[in-house]
Amino acid sequence: VDPRLQLSLIETAAPDKASDILESMEPDEAKEFLSDLPEEKMESLIGTMEKPFRERVVGLMKYKEGTAGSIMTTDFLALGRDRTIGDAVEAFRAAFHPLESVAYIYVTDEAQRLAGVVTLRHLLLCGRDEKLGTLMNPNGLAVETEDGIGSVADVFNKYKFLAVPVIDPGGVVQGIITLQDIVQATAEEL
Repeated sequence: VDPRLQLSLIETAAPDKASDILESMEPDEAKEFLSDLPEEKMESLIGTMEKPFRERVVGLMKYKEGTAGSIMTTDFLALGRDRTIGDAVEAFRAAFHPLESVAYIYVTDEAQRLAGVVTLRHLLLCGRDEKLGTLMNPNGLAVETEDGIGSVADVFNKYKFLAVPVIDPGGVVQGIITLQDIVQATAEEL
């Protein structure tokens, strides 16, 4: 639906119906949509959302436009290095929303810092009891929440990733940027 029509439909819908529609979207898409609304309407809709979804959307709104944080999604799979392939498969099945990208599983250390990455190929070809920490590539690349969209686009262009993890200054994974996210963001810039 044309974005102007989307805006009109949400603005005229009952608040509980409008928030249900927004909650069916990816958190980054809902954030983008809400930022186009008048402040009062935006706050009203945020207030009617279910708490977990509301917290994710509000968390995304804190990042400055034009940064990696402003275009990332918080739908990703991250598990500790002592977890197994079987754990990863179960976590994927239990995901509340269908994940935007399942090309990679991010492996974290005890402090939730990015330690490495495991590909979807590992899920399909390795035994269920194999530990993610032994299978991961520890040389994974990440961008920081405050990195500019241009430098993120350079990473995608150079390495041909399907998704890139976004970390805070402490190395904790905050979200991911998918190829689709960066294509949309750079198309808007152009």
